[in-house]
Amino acid sequence: MLDVEPPHRLYFEQCGNPDGIPVVFLHGGPGSGCAPGHRRFFNPAAYRIVLMDQRGAGRSQPVGCLEKNNTQALLADLEQLRSHLDIEQWLLYGGSWGATLALLYLRLWPRRVSALVLRGAFLGRLRDLAWFYSADGVGRLFPQDYDSFIKHLPERAEPVSAYHRLLHAPEISVRMDAARRWNAWETRVVMQFLPAGNQGGSMQSDEILRRATIVNHYAHHEFFLGGEGVPLDFEVLNGKPCTIVHGQRDLVCPLESAWTAHCALPGSELRVVETGGHVANDPAIGKVLVEVFDQMAARFAG
Repeated sequence: MLDVEPPHRLYFEQCGNPDGIPVVFLHGGPGSGCAPGHRRFFNPAAYRIVLMDQRGAGRSQPVGCLEKNNTQALLADLEQLRSHLDIEQWLLYGGSWGATLALLYLRLWPRRVSALVLRGAFLGRLRDLAWFYSADGVGRLFPQDYDSFIKHLPERAEPVSAYHRLLHAPEISVRMDAARRWNAWETRVVMQFLPAGNQGGSMQSDEILRRATIVNHYAHHEFFLGGEGVPLDFEVLNGKPCTIVHGQRDLVCPLESAWTAHCALPGSELRVVETGGHVANDPAIGKVLVEVFDQMAARFAG
């Protein structure tokens, strides 16, 4: 555990080769936390693998805490962890929301980044929020599921704000019902195209509530980026290896997001996985990620 800004204590772990290439995994969500499978993209003989649960997520304490839980704090925690582990430079790997954090960290501490791998790039713009939560976005592809997501809301035009009120209602039954509906909508979109055996197990009620509350907290505050999302005036890559892996069939983050990031990062490589969706445990996406990290390891070894 790493003590950061009170009241937060962060869970982190290391595995692989202590003398290997330092790589840090930045999980998505926000609020999803790390899992054992997240280690499996990296050859343990080549990499010193670092995983961390962000504030309120996974095994970090206090569980689900929203106090002082914002994007800028998560970035400061990441830099504090790097210093704590005495790592001079590390490779950043971020998926979805983790890709957002990786790009923002690169802007703040470019000299601490040896390379960058992004998967399912999410840029945190208002248009990205509208795509996922408004009736004019991905909801047009799943009208019945979207109707179940919004039909009970008093303000259907502003689902993120409406859910924020419900998820902070005094009655636990109201909060729990809202969390289940929020989770059902996210699962419907995220898991599209994913084989049944790769969808993971069901979550307990407390985890459903925690995750929904943290994601909604960030969405309600426009990911603490002022509605503009990740600033894309990059001048800091300077020849560092950068690969963006994105599924053509990603319905959470349309391919335009990855293309926009690719154009803003001179020298980056964009690998579009034709049959891939959003998540890393999509077999097509996972296969490419393993290839990318093997190639990165060979590049550093050479």
